[in-house]
Amino acid sequence: MRPLVRLAPESAPYVPSIIRTGSERVAVNRRATGNMRVYAYLADLVIAVHFAYVAAVLLGLVLIPLGFFFRWKWVRKFWPRVIHLAMIGIVAYQAWLGIECPLTTLEKHLRTLADIDVYPGSFIGHWIDRILFCQAPPWVFVTAYTAVAAVTVLLTLLVPPEPPAWWRLPGRNAGPR
Repeated sequence: MRPLVRLAPESAPYVPSIIRTGSERVAVNRRATGNMRVYAYLADLVIAVHFAYVAAVLLGLVLIPLGFFFRWKWVRKFWPRVIHLAMIGIVAYQAWLGIECPLTTLEKHLRTLADIDVYPGSFIGHWIDRILFCQAPPWVFVTAYTAVAAVTVLLTLLVPPEPPAWWRLPGRNAGPR
């Protein structure tokens, strides 16, 4: 007998709660399918955070030299610059040690819990994946991350941030202008 309710494809993160086949009603575990849907949404959230992380590092590389050229004061703020340097430092360190990014690991785990293919997932997740992840040998990524880290360190030396107020000695200059 044919079901009256169309089933979602097997790769979908949810299924209907009740399936009717003729006079027979088959209940489906709604809690499990609801959790699976939550895992899929969480995986999309993780990949969006991952995308924002990469965008912040790359935007910093572009905006710091522009800010120096246009004399934007915010590019010399201490904490954003330290955070930017730490963000790319962590990525380069992980690449040198051959450690997979924890955000990638978490996203893959959540997609596995959602019982969907690791790649691709939902529409948003699929397109962010295609932009964010490309296929290349590991040495390409290690080289790229190291180069970005080196440029970030160079920018820190060429366009130094102002030290925070608690760091400055009384009666000394506030830092580079």
